[in-house]
Amino acid sequence: MSLFRGLADDLELETWLNDYIFKTEAKYINPENNRLGTLISCAEMLLSGTTTICDGYFHEDIVAAVVNESGLNGIIAQGIIDFPAPGVPDPSLKIQNAIDYVSMIKNRYLNILPSIFCHSPYTCSTKTLMDAKKAAKLHKVINLDPNVADAVSIFKIATINGTNKPHLVPMYNPISHIVYSTT
Repeated sequence: MSLFRGLADDLELETWLNDYIFKTEAKYINPENNRLGTLISCAEMLLSGTTTICDGYFHEDIVAAVVNESGLNGIIAQGIIDFPAPGVPDPSLKIQNAIDYVSMIKNRYLNILPSIFCHSPYTCSTKTLMDAKKAAKLHKVINLDPNVADAVSIFKIATINGTNKPHLVPMYNPISHIVYSTT
C-alpha cells in the first residue's frame, strides 16, 4: 500500500476503497509492483528502527522474500477477499491460494511466519471468514482475524442494536484483542 500513499486519503472509507483503492489495485498490483512497494516499506521501517512487522496483502510470496532479504522479522499473511483480487482472479480459489502460499513459505525463511488474512468483515462473508480460520488452524498458522472494522463501525456495532454476525463477536485472538483495546 505504500505505493498508494496519499491516494484520495481524505475520503470516507467505503468511497476510498470502492471508488479508488480497489480499482487502482486491480490495475497496478502485480508481483513487480508489490516487490517495489515492499522494498520502499522495508527501507522506511529499517530506518525507523523497526525489527518486526505484520503484513497482509496480495502476492505475499514476493513480500516474504523481500522482507527476508531486508533482515526484518515478519508475520506475512496472504490476503483473502470475496471478489477478484491481484493474483487471485477467481474468488472461488481464494482459500486454496492462501493455503498454497502458507505451504510454500512455512519452512522457507527463519524470520518469516506465514499467515492467512481476511481483508475485512465487509469484504469477506461469514463463510469466507470461517473457512480462513479453519484453514489457518489446519495448517497451524496465525489467522489475522478481521473481527474488527474501523473505529466508527465498531462504535455503531457496540451501540446500535449490537450485531448478529458471529465473526464480529470478540473471541480470544491476541491480535484482535490488541485492536479492540485501542478502538
